[in-house]
Amino acid sequence: MRRLLALALIACAPLLAACGDTIQDQPISNTALEQLVTVEGFPVYWLGASFEGLKLTSIAEDPGGAYTLQYGDCIGGGPTTCRTPVEIISSPDNAFLPSAGTGTSKMTIRGVSGVLAQHGAVIELRTGPIVVDIRAIKRPLALAAANAIVAINAPGQPSQTLPAALPDTGYGNRVMEAQRPKAVRLLPPIPSNAPTP
Repeated sequence: MRRLLALALIACAPLLAACGDTIQDQPISNTALEQLVTVEGFPVYWLGASFEGLKLTSIAEDPGGAYTLQYGDCIGGGPTTCRTPVEIISSPDNAFLPSAGTGTSKMTIRGVSGVLAQHGAVIELRTGPIVVDIRAIKRPLALAAANAIVAINAPGQPSQTLPAALPDTGYGNRVMEAQRPKAVRLLPPIPSNAPTP
């Protein structure tokens, strides 16, 4: 009986291996990349279609206008949160450094001042009109990403000097479309002589 079970598992192994990680290994469509190329007003940074053997697995825009690009499959998180080996976040609010504060250090990377947090696994760079937030599972990967990022919607090359930080653009004080109240249309009153159901 054990021998039959072992043979069945060996026979099914290629089928199971072919399944792989079907939920996470989804290719990024050209349409999603084209949307990044057409973003106006600020650069969106990325690491290309793959980086250090990690494929681009997710592109998301948050309600505040920031773009998050994730590389590799989920290594942590819950049902609605996926933490990947590398994340590149381009935020148009250049006045806000999420990790600035205790437990951080400063470093110049590609000509701009950076804030390092979580033992160097998080690097935040003020460049041009934005803040680029690089989050990785370890410091060497974060540093490699910081030296390789390039804007997908502007001319540039990996490892070239990044644009100097601009003064506060005031982005954080702007009212976003999602914050604007929606117009309410009132229905006319029901006439008193209307038939009742």
